[in-house]
Amino acid sequence: MAFFRWIVDSAAIIDFHKGKSPDSRTLSTLKKFGITDYEHRARVTTTADIREFDYIFGMDNSNIRYVSS
Repeated sequence: MAFFRWIVDSAAIIDFHKGKSPDSRTLSTLKKFGITDYEHRARVTTTADIREFDYIFGMDNSNIRYVSS
């Protein structure tokens, strides 16, 4: 049986929120699903991300254009 290894990450295209915790609504939703030890900090997308990840999703067209350039 083959197993797939998934790595899921999140990164911004600008450093406006760099180093900040997720929005309180995100943390509240995670808590509802029993996830209470989530310690993500915002970071900026790097060229290494573009090379390493097979799929990159943008939240809107401007994000997609930026990552595609």
